Amino acid sequence: MAERDRAVDEDKINEIQKTFENRSSDLQRSFIILVGVGLFFFFLLLLPYYSLKLESERLSRSDWLLDDTSVVIGLLNDIINQSTSIEEQSNQFNIEHAKIKEDVETYAASLNKIHYLLNRTGIAITGAGIQRLIEQIPLNPACDPLAPISRGWVDCNLQVRNNQSAFTIKNLYSSTFSAISPIQSQLVSDAEEVEGLIGNIRKQLSAESTSANQESNSTLTLPSVQPPVDQIATDLGPTPYLSNVTNELRNLRTYSAPSTGVLEFTQALSPQTREKIIQFRTELERFRNGFEAGVSFVVDGIKRLEGRFNQFESPLGNIPLGLNEAIVWFPFFLAAGFFVFSHILQQTMIIKKELHTLMQARNDPRAIARIDRHITILSSLWIDPIIPKRKQPVQLVLFFVPFLLFIASSLLVNSIVTLDNPDIREDDPFIAANSFNLGIYNWLFIVSWGLIIAGYVRILFFRI
Repeated sequence: MAERDRAVDEDKINEIQKTFENRSSDLQRSFIILVGVGLFFFFLLLLPYYSLKLESERLSRSDWLLDDTSVVIGLLNDIINQSTSIEEQSNQFNIEHAKIKEDVETYAASLNKIHYLLNRTGIAITGAGIQRLIEQIPLNPACDPLAPISRGWVDCNLQVRNNQSAFTIKNLYSSTFSAISPIQSQLVSDAEEVEGLIGNIRKQLSAESTSANQESNSTLTLPSVQPPVDQIATDLGPTPYLSNVTNELRNLRTYSAPSTGVLEFTQALSPQTREKIIQFRTELERFRNGFEAGVSFVVDGIKRLEGRFNQFESPLGNIPLGLNEAIVWFPFFLAAGFFVFSHILQQTMIIKKELHTLMQARNDPRAIARIDRHITILSSLWIDPIIPKRKQPVQLVLFFVPFLLFIASSLLVNSIVTLDNPDIREDDPFIAANSFNLGIYNWLFIVSWGLIIAGYVRILFFRI
């Protein structure tokens, strides 16, 4: 009879031990899946996703500046081209003006030479040498009644030539002025528009800087992946040349071509002004190129994450969610997974306690020691309800890894959802979770916390 009871007990112990081994394997497998998938999703998907979201949000705050910047760049190009056109036409006028003056001086020198030869050498006006000189310069028929040897003859011809040259110069100036005047008017108009836009940019940048400083005190900040371009400082923007260029533009606004009574033109832009405007334009172009590179960085980053997510296959198969939805659901899945794990751990602890009790009832120290060693090997990493928790620091640290992962994930997902702009444009590079129902998210948030807390309470306060 005793032998039969002993055999029954042995069978029961073996059955419970087998069940314990299976549960221990399930427990270990579930923990590896839970933590492994959680760490993979957190570091390779959620954290980069959050970084891209921050970058997208920063870019969206500068979107208004991009439009104004493009307008200003176009106007600055127009101003430079207009000033160049004015300068080229002014230089052409000055060249032609100088040539006319030189021709008058040459004409006067030729007349004086003829007058000298006729008066001092006694050469007749009909002489071959004098005739060759006269053929080289046009004489005015109105001066023919005057004697060629007289000073009046020289002055008469020179006066007629001066009058003709003055008329030519006046017509040349008038045509040049007519060509320059509308360009100059447009230049002044563009300078006024640029100055107004720059004023608006400075005001908006100041407001954005104040808003960014206020939000930075309440927004979760984590290291983010930065695009491989110069960063766009939304609190400063392209400001280094704002003041200088504004002053130069005021000078352009007051520029006007001189009246026709002054036969000369001035440059619309001094070399210093031109250099400052070119520097400012370069700074704006750097900003615009950086913004466009930032947008490309975000778009490419989203595509990479989507490709990585699509290649991922969970232990339960493909997840029937897109990347954006999976990001929002991740804390819930993590909490639900831990809740299942805590249930398996609790059942394993009960079986372990039952097996330990059965072994204690047997008066077989060697068998007890063997079973204890076997149990210890199988469950050395899990919390043991028989041993005080203060003596299980490694097990406690390992036990709280899912909780730490859940906290970090919840904070990131909450930041992603709260960063969404309700007025987002259709062409925004990062539409993320904007279409996700906030009511559902709030319920998910509550249920997730309920599951994670229930799982830890189930284990930490478990009594046998």
